[in-house]
Amino acid sequence: MPSWAPPWRSALLAVLLSLGLATSGWTQGSAPGHRRDRLWLTLGAGLGRTGASAPAVTNSLAGGAGLTYQPGLLLFGLHTEGVWNPLRGDILGDAALLVGVGTRGAHGHLSIALGPALSGGQGHPFEASRTRFSSELSLAIHAQLLALALPSLGGGFTGFVNLNHHQSFGGVLFNLAFGQLR
Repeated sequence: MPSWAPPWRSALLAVLLSLGLATSGWTQGSAPGHRRDRLWLTLGAGLGRTGASAPAVTNSLAGGAGLTYQPGLLLFGLHTEGVWNPLRGDILGDAALLVGVGTRGAHGHLSIALGPALSGGQGHPFEASRTRFSSELSLAIHAQLLALALPSLGGGFTGFVNLNHHQSFGGVLFNLAFGQLR
C-alpha cells in the first residue's frame, strides 16, 4: 500500500465529521436570516514535518498565509504554506485553492477545506539524493480553529498537509486572523 494512503483515510474522515458538525445547527452564531459574509486574512508560524518515510521525516519550521471567504457554511480560500529545515536545507511550499465547510459561531470558528495546489521546493525525499521540483499538482488539506476576540481579530491554529508525488509535507501553525470574522 502506498505511503500516502493513511492520510487520505484520515482526511476523508475529517471532512465527513466536519460536514456533520457544520450542518447540525448548534454551530450557528446568529439568528436565521441574519447572515453576514465573512472575509479574513490569516498569518501564521509554527512547526512542520517533511518526508514521507521514516528516515526522511524531519522537524521543520513552518509558515503560512491565507485569504478566506465564507458566504454561508461553505468557504473558499487561497492559501500558501511552507516548511523549512535549516539543518538539512529542505524547503517545500504550496499555493492552494481550497473549498470547505466551516462553522459560523459568534466566538469561534472551525473549518476544514481541501483543494488542488501547486507545490514545489527542494528536499531529501530519500536520504541518498536531493530533489528539486516545481509546479507539481498536489492536494492540500487544511483544518482551522480560531477564537474570535473581537469582530475583526482572532487567533488560533491551522493544521495543513500537502500530498504530492515527490515529498509530502505538513505542519501546525499559530495564526492571527484579521477581517470580517463575525
